[in-house]
Amino acid sequence: MNSDVMVLRVLQQRIPGVTGVYYDDGHFFTDIHGSRFNSRWHDEVISRWASIDVEEKENWFRHGYVMSTADGSEPLLVFPIQLEFHPHTAPKAWLGLSGEALLSLTQEHRALIDFAIQLLDSCKIETLKHFSVTPQMFCVCGFDGRFVAVNSAFAQTLGYSKSEIEALSYLELVHPEDLNSTKQKLSDLSNGDVVRNFRNRYLRKDGQYKLLEWSSSISGDDGLIYAAVQDVTERALAEKAISESNDMLSAVSQALASFIKSDDSQSPFEVMLHHLLSISNSEYGFIGEVLFDEDDNPYLKTHALTNIAWDEATRELYAQSYAEGLKFTNLETLFGQVLKTGELLISNTPYSDPRSGGLPPGHPPLNSFMGLPVRSGEALVGMIGIANRPGGYNVGIAEHLNLLVATCSNLILAFRAEKARHHIQDKLSRSEAAFRVLFDSAADGILELDEDGSIQRSNPAMEKIFGFNSKLLLGMSVSDLFHPDCRSSLAALLSQAKDRDYGVRGELTGHHRLLTEFPVEITVSTMAFGESTHFVAIVRDVSEWKALREELISAKAQADNANKAKGEFLANMSHEVRTPINGVIGMTELALATKLDDEQKDYLETVYESAKSLLRVINDILDFSKIDAGKMTLDLALFDVREYLKRMLGDLALRARQKGIVFEYDFDKRIPQYVNGDAYRLRQILVNLISNAIKFTEYGVVKLIVSAIDGEGDWVKIRFSVRDTGIGITSEQKKDIFKAFSQGDASITRRYGGSGLGLVISSNLVSLMGGHIKMESEFGMGSLFYFDLKFDLSGNSSANLSQRVDESDQIAPEALINSSPDSRVADILIVEDNLINQKLTKEILVKAGHKVTVADNGLRALDLAKERLFDVILMDIQMPVMDGLEATRLIRLMERESGGHVPIIALTAHAMVGDHQRFIEGGMDAYISKPISSNALLKLVGELLS
Repeated sequence: MNSDVMVLRVLQQRIPGVTGVYYDDGHFFTDIHGSRFNSRWHDEVISRWASIDVEEKENWFRHGYVMSTADGSEPLLVFPIQLEFHPHTAPKAWLGLSGEALLSLTQEHRALIDFAIQLLDSCKIETLKHFSVTPQMFCVCGFDGRFVAVNSAFAQTLGYSKSEIEALSYLELVHPEDLNSTKQKLSDLSNGDVVRNFRNRYLRKDGQYKLLEWSSSISGDDGLIYAAVQDVTERALAEKAISESNDMLSAVSQALASFIKSDDSQSPFEVMLHHLLSISNSEYGFIGEVLFDEDDNPYLKTHALTNIAWDEATRELYAQSYAEGLKFTNLETLFGQVLKTGELLISNTPYSDPRSGGLPPGHPPLNSFMGLPVRSGEALVGMIGIANRPGGYNVGIAEHLNLLVATCSNLILAFRAEKARHHIQDKLSRSEAAFRVLFDSAADGILELDEDGSIQRSNPAMEKIFGFNSKLLLGMSVSDLFHPDCRSSLAALLSQAKDRDYGVRGELTGHHRLLTEFPVEITVSTMAFGESTHFVAIVRDVSEWKALREELISAKAQADNANKAKGEFLANMSHEVRTPINGVIGMTELALATKLDDEQKDYLETVYESAKSLLRVINDILDFSKIDAGKMTLDLALFDVREYLKRMLGDLALRARQKGIVFEYDFDKRIPQYVNGDAYRLRQILVNLISNAIKFTEYGVVKLIVSAIDGEGDWVKIRFSVRDTGIGITSEQKKDIFKAFSQGDASITRRYGGSGLGLVISSNLVSLMGGHIKMESEFGMGSLFYFDLKFDLSGNSSANLSQRVDESDQIAPEALINSSPDSRVADILIVEDNLINQKLTKEILVKAGHKVTVADNGLRALDLAKERLFDVILMDIQMPVMDGLEATRLIRLMERESGGHVPIIALTAHAMVGDHQRFIEGGMDAYISKPISSNALLKLVGELLS
């Protein structure tokens, strides 16, 4: 739209009867009804203008010139258009108004005409040209629902020409679901409000919708709506992708936490089902385990199921079966096809799908369905069914849910192992109960012997054991009940019993009346009868007991295996969760090192911080599970305590300063430089305590005091104290402060956040190190937490320390990539089976200038190491074909024959304490934990190269 049309539209909306504009260069411009000025009245106006004096010309500018229209039907009011009046300069154009306009012309209209005249000034025309060519979308609208003007960017984004879109009502293009909110914003504009960042969907010419963001206001001059518009379709998709990725990781974390802390088998599956339905936008669904009946036919048993009961019978069935799960055996259904084929099933028309077995009467509508097989290797272990997603399902949605499906597989396997362990424990308990009943009911044989060993009395159990009734036993020598080879041992037991005040036990071979032999356990004690001494012998047939003991040993081994399976599951989940997080953090670091606009940088920094926060939660959960299972161990090594704490405190001091808190650090110079201990766990304890102090302190001081309180030549006791001026702790809160998942009360959790695991983990770690965390605090007066640890100083003269790089070495991502501690270009071999980790590690090293070769398993790495000598090898631990430890062992064997030594760095997602020492003992020079810090990796490579 050119400037003339805009002016004409403005005038026509505000003054009825505007006819048109005529230019002196011979160009006629008419209104939308086709009216036009002709040369007759033009000649008359020009002639009249030339003949009048200045005073009359000024009158024309004030009141216009009245003349007849072309057909003489009505008078026409003509205004000269000129920004400023000059008596000797002819007007540049003429504006015509019909009689209808004459009847309603007011002072307000006169002001509007002045505005129109100014719009036609050359400087305004330049502004309109800018309006047309700018890439920013702009439009001008009236409250009558029409576009007054749009620029090219606006029209092109929606796929229309400018003339096409200007002929449309702007409400026609609004998505029906957004129409009411759009009308509300129009109402706000009419009330004088400014609309900012309002989003709605606009219809393109090709039928697709674009998500637009509007910032609009109404002009005080012309009463029109002026809007700056952005196409945010791609941004919204990116925001949705980030949100869904966080939801996925959160779902896995919550399910893992539920498995660790809950005895209810359904709890983690209900967590997973909730997230599956939410992420896939499905109405209802289930998670089930595939089991087999006696005839080896598969059936489905649910672990989590949406309650869609529709009548009393189904409500009762759901209530009765909820705890144990529902059992589905009919395979002539959609989910049955998944069990039979083991393949993904998608049906977006279930009512007409021949694979469907139909629905029971009254069942809620099934509009779409997707069945996801849950596998462990090649075996089908379970199935997920979700239904009624608006728009149906596709393969992309199934692929999007792969992480949650894999988590369900691990949960099913874990609960199978847990169920087996419980079964074995139950069997063991029943065996032990039976054994106690047998013992308490005097099932053992009891004999009374005189000094010569003759049987004086026996209980009924003796007949059961030896086959002799009490009459036959009376007067029999006790030695006749045992194998001749055992008689000397029996005599020794009787002799020992005389000299002792307690029973003497031995094991002999019994001789049954039917001439069978069997092992017995006999306990002999003495009993005085006046001047003589009698013996009391308790005899037990241990044939059954020995067999039972072998069974118990076997049962214990199975229980240990079940516990081992749970530990392996935790280790595997640690690897499986930390590996994708490694990709998220690493790739985000790389992306943040590229050229980004502020909005992109903000989004990526949010992803980076969220992933690190999730990693900290997962580490806390894993540490808590290890502590709870009694599996936490310490990794002792010499370390420079002063330097280690100094590196650790940098980030904490920055965090305190950002909050406006003073952070102070006092280190006792009497403390030796090197001590022998677990530096990583000490750091974990102090970071927890100092982070809590910063979190709960609004103003004032947080101080770490490290002091030597005792010691001799080969040991030192160090006190670590963290003092703050924060909110303090009430006497009630002190009772629960070291309990898991507790922060005193719920309001603290809501205000300050946190999992409530930090203090309980720290307390257990201090206990494991031989100390005890103590606390002094009053509400509103701040807090003091302190503990004392004894450190061994043996080997203090040596500074040969194992290299260790972990999460504590990570720094902000913007300082990464381009800062390598060693400028030497190295030939580096990456041995990693995960494609994302391959890409991430390679990208870090290549950007640092190194030459990189990639192998996807240990065997391939061994072949490459035989072909040429690498400067450094980065070796993953857990890989197919050949793992990293085996590959390292073979490389070291090869070096013994050929000479040389290539530095090997372990790349590990293993979070289980003890693994790290195993890697060093396995021939590796150093290790780095995933998620990989770019700076830490380059620093370690540089140190090894130098």
